[in-house]
Amino acid sequence: MLLAGRTSRPGQGLERALYAVDTRDRAAALISAAVDCRRAGLTHPLPRQLLDSLHEIYLHQRGGQRLRPETPGQAWTWATRQRRATIALLIPTDDPAAGDSPLEVFDYLVDANQHPANAQESIPPHTLSTALAYTDASEAERLASTAHNQGLYAIGARAYGRAHQKHLTRLGAQHPKTLVSQSSYVVMLRQLGRLNEAEASARMAMEGMAAPHTRERARGTVPDRMGRRRATPVPTASPGVCAPASTATQNNRPPTKS
Repeated sequence: MLLAGRTSRPGQGLERALYAVDTRDRAAALISAAVDCRRAGLTHPLPRQLLDSLHEIYLHQRGGQRLRPETPGQAWTWATRQRRATIALLIPTDDPAAGDSPLEVFDYLVDANQHPANAQESIPPHTLSTALAYTDASEAERLASTAHNQGLYAIGARAYGRAHQKHLTRLGAQHPKTLVSQSSYVVMLRQLGRLNEAEASARMAMEGMAAPHTRERARGTVPDRMGRRRATPVPTASPGVCAPASTATQNNRPPTKS
């Protein structure tokens, strides 16, 4: 079995199993980087450029060039090769011959690294910081949550800030997703002690939440308990009853003769 053994450091059990099958130091680093990207919150196919950049730090931690690792081309060929009775460890989503196809990660690798023995292990800050540049809004929010759980508030603030900007561009300032991501960004700023920035961002979020209600009042509409918009009722006189004259009209009446 590919992941028969597990150790305390994330990815180490994976790497040990890979080395037991074949000495592929660079391929093991590529796969460990891909698994950590999934654990960080990236759910879409991973760009090859991201893994090319990330795996070097994993390889360096294992010993780098002293290990005399295989070439990058050999590592990619090994990692994306389909095996008997299973699929490839890294799965190209397009034509594998293209060389730049985004990659899926064999689910079992991710599941095994989420095992209780490994689930609490942290993801390297370098991985989180590098992967952030490749995230969409939802992935940035998940990565921010991962960083927050690890106490990496600076990375969390950057990630929530990225998510907010993407939501703002796509959905607008008053959309709930935009406001939630901005509120989360405020939390990160407070954790970092950047209180002035946090206050300014919180004020913007509150103004964004209040804006729809302000417009509704101006239009004379109010939401009912079901969230439906209804016109604000205007008081009218009952049939057969004269409406009282306004104060201005009463004051302008000519004096009555006695």
